[in-house]
Amino acid sequence: MNAKLIKLVIAAFKDSGYLRPTGEVYETLINPDSYNEQFEIDYSDAQPWGASGADLKYKGTKPRVIGFTFLFDGTGVVPMTSAGSAAAKVLPVTLQIEAFKRVALNFKGDTHAPRYVRIVWGTLVFKGRLSSLDISYTLFAPSGLPLRARAAAQFKGSISPLMRALQERTSSPDLTHVRVVKQGDTLPALSQEIYGDPAHYLELARVNRLSSFRRLQPGVQLIFPPIKR
Repeated sequence: MNAKLIKLVIAAFKDSGYLRPTGEVYETLINPDSYNEQFEIDYSDAQPWGASGADLKYKGTKPRVIGFTFLFDGTGVVPMTSAGSAAAKVLPVTLQIEAFKRVALNFKGDTHAPRYVRIVWGTLVFKGRLSSLDISYTLFAPSGLPLRARAAAQFKGSISPLMRALQERTSSPDLTHVRVVKQGDTLPALSQEIYGDPAHYLELARVNRLSSFRRLQPGVQLIFPPIKR
């Protein structure tokens, strides 16, 4: 049996807590063949005059950066689907790119900024904002209409102050925790990880207002409150 092809999906949100989806979703026509992640730690390296070295002092960890190269194809070689930017007929490359921009790049009047986005692809769940987009048009029709393009996109991680504070807490079960659901996660397993006991899964479903504990949607944030001793 052939495995089902899972497309990379980008969903737009109005807020940094990723609780208010706009309903705008972009699904890639062709999945990237790779992506890269960048992590950077900032230190203060000030040293006394005449010293041969310095004790690096931690200042902070910069937001995670993730990069993709997306392919847009209007030749008809790649079949289109009905989700996101795709339609039953072949869309011009320019319209495919506009669909991507509408979700991730365009300035929105209600928030006076581009949207926050959540990227989900297999086990990858990333939340942040588009920080750069570099588009190269690589194939043209005789009329000059672009038939194929590559877009190098970088996204910078972004979370709300509340979520950051919760994530930076220690691993004690007496503190509130936040977890982002990944592909294959289950409530009993997460309960075991946080509390050392899988039996709290029904209470977790109630606290997080889940209609079912059996199917967790990747990318959703779950709250794990302190347990009563």
